[in-house]
Amino acid sequence: DELAEFTVRLSESAVIAHSHSSGCRRFTVVTPIDSCSTEVPDMLSVNLGAVVLCEAADALGWAFGTQLAPKSLAGGKGCLHYGGGHWRPVVVEVQRARGGFEHVQLSVGTWSQTIESFRGGGTQQRLRQKLLFNRMQAARAAWEAKAGSVEAVGLSAHDQDATVQANRSSGRPRQGKRR
Repeated sequence: DELAEFTVRLSESAVIAHSHSSGCRRFTVVTPIDSCSTEVPDMLSVNLGAVVLCEAADALGWAFGTQLAPKSLAGGKGCLHYGGGHWRPVVVEVQRARGGFEHVQLSVGTWSQTIESFRGGGTQQRLRQKLLFNRMQAARAAWEAKAGSVEAVGLSAHDQDATVQANRSSGRPRQGKRR
């Protein structure tokens, strides 16, 4: 949790810039706390130190966002899989102090709070959420299909290893039966 807050604090200027451009003073960003896999289409390619504006999240461990930092990847949009515990949501509130100076107030959130924050809104907001949920569903399906093919390959390799091991322990020849 401290790593997540520290990462967002390092990108405070990008977070404040987003607040200015969007007009939002309170929003949720997410940051990876461990390396993340991006092996399927429509997933964000991120490294440690990234800060992503969370635009949608579901209870199945998927979210959609726009990358705010690092600057070289800012503006990239895509899905992320937070189900493995590699991502932390951080609630950001941009506050104005005397003299016009702005700073961010950070608090580590939970995924259930993040999901709840997207409920409600007008028709346009609900339609946007539906579009983003469809993108997350497509990414999840690709992720699961890839995981299924990896498991299938892993099982067949495991079965082959088990057969070789059984042949060795039973004293049977490896190449075939000798007569």
